[in-house]
Amino acid sequence: MKKAVLEGWLYHVSAIDCQCYTLLENPPKLDDLIARLKEVFGENLDRDWVEDCKALFEEHTLDCMALPKCVDNLYKILRNFLGKKVRITIEVIEEG
Repeated sequence: MKKAVLEGWLYHVSAIDCQCYTLLENPPKLDDLIARLKEVFGENLDRDWVEDCKALFEEHTLDCMALPKCVDNLYKILRNFLGKKVRITIEVIEEG
């Protein structure tokens, strides 16, 4: 592979044991993230966790547990370029 074009909404993903970035097809909605946390934890969802998720969202960071699956799409693409000299250019094409 000589070239890859990546396009999407860039977000930081945060968890206790994971720090990564992901590109999403569509910008996430806070209500969807909170609903996902409720789906995962049900009655055991801590109110502080919801507030932390909201605070992270304001910083364009997503709580890993609020995502439907582990997102490692950047790693999968960049893995093809390991050991090679590369140029990475980031261009904002739309503000969220």
